[in-house]
Amino acid sequence: MKKPDNKGHSEEYFGDFRDHWYNQDFLELMAKRWELKNVNSLLDVGCGQCHWTRIASSFLNKGSHVTAVDSDPKWAKSDEKLEKFFSERDIAFQIEEADALNLPYKDNSFDAVTSQTVLIHIENPLNALREMKRVLKPGGILFCAEPNNLVASVVKDSITAEFRIEEVIEWFTFGLIKEKGKIKQGKGDNSVGDLLPKFFSQLQLKDIRAHLSDKANVIIPPYNSEESKSMLDFRLENYYEDFMKAETKKQFEQFGGKYDAVLKRAEKKMDEYKAELKDATRNQTYYDVSTAVMYLVSGRK
Repeated sequence: MKKPDNKGHSEEYFGDFRDHWYNQDFLELMAKRWELKNVNSLLDVGCGQCHWTRIASSFLNKGSHVTAVDSDPKWAKSDEKLEKFFSERDIAFQIEEADALNLPYKDNSFDAVTSQTVLIHIENPLNALREMKRVLKPGGILFCAEPNNLVASVVKDSITAEFRIEEVIEWFTFGLIKEKGKIKQGKGDNSVGDLLPKFFSQLQLKDIRAHLSDKANVIIPPYNSEESKSMLDFRLENYYEDFMKAETKKQFEQFGGKYDAVLKRAEKKMDEYKAELKDATRNQTYYDVSTAVMYLVSGRK
């Protein structure tokens, strides 16, 4: 799948499968822990298609005000679906184009500031968090959802469970080189979630807490649940397609050819895996508990 020139930032990684990232009762628990019922003004930084904006806003009281910002002009605009969502909840909503490192708001403007899978794209996430803290009111809460994506390299499905030890090691090595290469590019750390408590502490936030999402996406035959279908469809349509290959090549280039042999072997293995995935899905013999380590970290100003 070739990436069209008009696609927005990270658009290849958006999709209905995001609606299955969290269990609803877990979100309800987090809303209580974060005391969102006391929040009257919320800012979502790097909102994308407003997946996280809608989740967080669903726990706010009527009459609250929500602001969403994104640096990509494609995402920094509302639509009928968004307007309806907030109108039905009697929540004032505005969306603007803005840089996470230079938010266009005065100090102490919001009761809560949040972001989801944004810091993984920023070279210096501490600076972005510092800016989020700046616009947060004293006593307000900053909460962020960020992953460790590298863990996925060692989570088994019904195909990778049959890998030899050497194949598992190389599978992980491939993911690690990609992650380190992206960092060297200045495009962020895909496992930045591990470091959030450190950053929050450096910013001298108070009452720092870290939680893990309890969600695991079960993919089992006959794949007829909305969750199974959306997760599997995304994987079949996007798994190591052209845009991912191009990204990977640039990430490996950061090491001056040192790992070219690893890339060559990994790409061959990826192609084999995708062919097996298609066959196993067709034959209804594919199983997975598609999970990720998603941290939800909070602190107060």
